Amino acid sequence: MENKRINEIVLSRIHTPVTIKLLKDLTEEISKELEIPGKAAGSEFEISWWKAKILVDEKIAEFVDKNEIDETYIQKKVWSEKAKTQPEELEKTFYLKLAYQLAKLKNEFKINPSPILMKRIENLETLLNDLLSARISKILKMSFRGAPPKILENLTIEEKWLYDEINQILKIWVERILGD
Repeated sequence: MENKRINEIVLSRIHTPVTIKLLKDLTEEISKELEIPGKAAGSEFEISWWKAKILVDEKIAEFVDKNEIDETYIQKKVWSEKAKTQPEELEKTFYLKLAYQLAKLKNEFKINPSPILMKRIENLETLLNDLLSARISKILKMSFRGAPPKILENLTIEEKWLYDEINQILKIWVERILGD
């Protein structure tokens, strides 16, 4: 059961739609392989994450983000999370985009090591840890007390899984502590 739920989350994550903009015309070969109707350079459209990542990695497309996930964006999220008692809404692809951004920076660092790039990576990781700490603390509290469905909508797929898991563990633990 556990592995099935994790697999569902992984599949859900990689099939999450994201918007991309083509930098080049799609070739017939790529259109067929990724099952994307032929599109011209400059086209913007939604596509599943895994297909978008291939096109972006091949420099055929770029992500179209209303909110680019960089240090400034994450710092604003950290301040917001620390100021409020309930989790703020994060876009559903937040962790996917963040992991992608971090991996990109680390790969860039491997190719061209520089103290500036290393500092950027360290800052991003520190901010991410601050954000995770604030959100996980709220998820723990909500898991114990229960949370209204409206608040749960603010969680990402990964966080909802964590909430459900912790909630189940706490229910079992409380039952054992209190007895039958």
